Amino acid sequence: MILLNPNYWDCECESDYIHKKVETNHCVKCDTYEEDQPDSRQEEIDAI
Repeated sequence: MILLNPNYWDCECESDYIHKKVETNHCVKCDTYEEDQPDSRQEEIDAI
């Protein structure tokens, strides 16, 4: 089972793709927005 964290989102970058929703809703590197992207996997958040 995949556990997602609703406080983080993933952009489309190859690295540094996990963002805190309270800090930003746009990734300037890949020009994606939080509303169009999935929530982050908890296991990936725990690994950083």
